[in-house]
Amino acid sequence: MSLSFATKSIQVNGTPCRILLQNDNGPCALLALANTLLLAPRYAAEARELTNLAQQSTVKLEDLVQVLANIAIMSPNGANTDVNQLFQILPQLHTGLNVNPIFNGSFEDGIEMAIFRLYNVGIVHGWIIDGDNDPIAQEHVSKYSYENAQKILLQSYDIQNG
Repeated sequence: MSLSFATKSIQVNGTPCRILLQNDNGPCALLALANTLLLAPRYAAEARELTNLAQQSTVKLEDLVQVLANIAIMSPNGANTDVNQLFQILPQLHTGLNVNPIFNGSFEDGIEMAIFRLYNVGIVHGWIIDGDNDPIAQEHVSKYSYENAQKILLQSYDIQNG
């Protein structure tokens, strides 16, 4: 059985739009990317094929990946895109996003980040130290990624416990 996503009509600032809905898989970076392209006016020209696809009551994963790949290849950033890698990575985004946030508000670079850059879509996270309330913590923590912070905590634990 093919994985598919239901669509829904909504209104954004009085304008009717269609979006893709999550299924039982939970968080879905692929849908976040698709819905950003569908909803943001700055992507209207690039997202025509995606807008047409979203008119259906359900959208198959394979069709969504194909349309997103077409958009990527046609984008100014997509000239040197490895199409095979794109078709390998895009379907994986329906189960989540493997990124390593840095406590300064950015992310370590990786293939998933490259995919979002390809579409000129930024992603954000809320793991930022409040430098106004705790400048010392910001100075020490903001240079670490989540994974690096875990390693340091484990090393500290090992040192304290011999």
